[in-house]
Parts: sequence; structure tokens; C-alpha cells
Amino acid sequence: MQIIQNAIAGKLTQSVSARTQPVFNPATGEAIGTLPLSTLDEINAAVAAAKAAQPAWGNTTPMKRARVMFKFKELLEKHADELAREISREHGKVHDDALGELARGIDCVDFACGVPQLLKGEFSRNVGPSIDTYSGNPVAAAAGLGTLETYKDEGLLTRGADLAKYWEDALHSLKGLPHVIDIRNLGLIGAVELEPIAGSPTKRAFSAFVKAYEAGILIRTTGDIIAMSPPLIIEKHQIDTLIGTLGEILKTLE
Repeated sequence: MQIIQNAIAGKLTQSVSARTQPVFNPATGEAIGTLPLSTLDEINAAVAAAKAAQPAWGNTTPMKRARVMFKFKELLEKHADELAREISREHGKVHDDALGELARGIDCVDFACGVPQLLKGEFSRNVGPSIDTYSGNPVAAAAGLGTLETYKDEGLLTRGADLAKYWEDALHSLKGLPHVIDIRNLGLIGAVELEPIAGSPTKRAFSAFVKAYEAGILIRTTGDIIAMSPPLIIEKHQIDTLIGTLGEILKTLE
């Protein structure tokens, strides 16, 4: 006859209790198992194991929890028939009724699988490891308003237009340097397109990126195009330094 075990810390363990209680099949009155009445130490061990596991589970993101529930749902569906037989054996239900009860249980698991979506709101906790999100937060709004005020007070909203011509002239001074095949700009955005190395596209622009970084300026590259978008606080002498340094680098490229 089956002896029902305790599940503690993810493992099945046999109770040491001398007190037991029979488990009957309600449909037949037959004893189908024995349930040891766990000792106080065993109960305390189960509570301690659950308490120790809770912090890690509590910090598990809803998405990862949902994956556990999806797996649970898959196992319930896969073993539906044998689970229904156990329900019939322990609760006296006919097989079809047991299957219906199981289906209602699977509905509950289905609902739990959608928890990541259901938890979304103005504040969503633990969307990633130690990451919370806000759909609207007063601090972010205050920071945004403060930033716009700074842009206005320091004239940064019009600075791009004010420096655009100076930037354009400086950028186009690179025309005619080795491997430069096109230069284009808009406001304080500029791009210098380089002739690719045969069989090694992007290599020439990447070489320029490395040399620029070593020289203390930061550019971006996409393919064989050098892309630049200096900050709105840039001064004219800094534009001269940036373009002058880049010009010297272009002269050294193979």
C-alpha cells in the first residue's frame, strides 16, 4: 500500500511519525494509502525550507515565473488522463467529471501564465532582474521640465541653427583628403563617406574610429561612413579641434 511522503525543499521524504491515518477510495471504501501524521519537527522543516526559498522566488521576474507555469500547464495536459484517474480514486468522481475538474484547474494555470501582462500598470515591479518601470513618475517629469528649462535659458534650442554654417564649412574642409568620396550635413549632424577597401568593407572607417579614439575624439561609423553629431554646447574652437584632428587621421589611412 502506498505511503504518502512529505515534499520538503524539493525532495520527497518519508515521515518518521508513528501516527498514521488511512486514505480511502470514497467510491469503494477500499484503503488505498497510508498518510503519516507529520511531527512538529517535520512541519517546522517544511516551513523553514519554504521561507528560505521565498527570497529567490520573490526576486524572480514575472516572465520567468510564467515560464514555470507554462511548463506546469504542459505537464498537466500531457498527463491529464492519469491525473483524472487519481482524482477518481481519491475523491470518488467518475472519470469524465474528474477530467472536467482538471480542466478547470488548467484554466487557473492558464490565467497565471498571463501574469506578466496582467501586472503591467503605472508601476511595474521587477520587469527584469532588479529593474522596475514607471509609466509616469513625478521625478522623471520634473527632470524633463528642468532639462527643457536649461535648454531655453542657455539658448541650446537655437544653438544648432546658429552653429550650422560654421559646422558645415569646417566639415566640408575635409573634401579632397585621401579616400573621402562624399560629405553631407544637416544642422549639427555630419557624415564623411570613405571609399571602401576592396574586399574589406568597413575596415577603413573602423581604422579611423580607433585612431580617433586614441586621439581623444569620439566618432561613430556605419559601414564606411563616419558619422558625427556633436553636443549642442560645443564651441567653435572645439569644432576646429574635432575637424582638424579628423583631417589628420584621414591623411594616415591606408
